[in-house]
This record gives sequence, C-alpha cells and structure tokens, in this order.
Amino acid sequence: MVCLALDPSNPQTLYAGTEDEVCKSSDGGGSWVASSSGFPNSGVVCLAFDPSGTLYAVTANGVFRMAPEQ
Repeated sequence: MVCLALDPSNPQTLYAGTEDEVCKSSDGGGSWVASSSGFPNSGVVCLAFDPSGTLYAVTANGVFRMAPEQ
C-alpha cells in the first residue's frame, strides 16, 4: 500500500492507493475491493479528501478527482 485516505463522512470507509489501483474498504479496513472511482490504474502516490468530500488522487499521469462512491 502506498497511501491511505479516510472518508470524512464515514470513518469506516477507507481508500488505499497502490502502484496498480485504488481500493476501497467499507468495513474499516477488514476487507478491500478494487474501487470503481475511475482513477487511472497507474502509480497512485497520494490520496486526499477535501472538506466537501471530493477524493483526489495524485498518480503518475496527473491529479484526478472523484466524488466519493456511495
């Protein structure tokens, strides 16, 4: 795992960025699935939420944003 972001609206929801993809956990990290966030699968180096709940990913291809998955 390269980076981790906690959804500020739900502390049980975590996003992990790896060298290959963004993964999501809805149970506080107990299990993980590939996220359907639409981020490119290329070297995620940083994940962060802004105050409005938008998730940002910095990848080898640039900065991408996505509203959190419901």
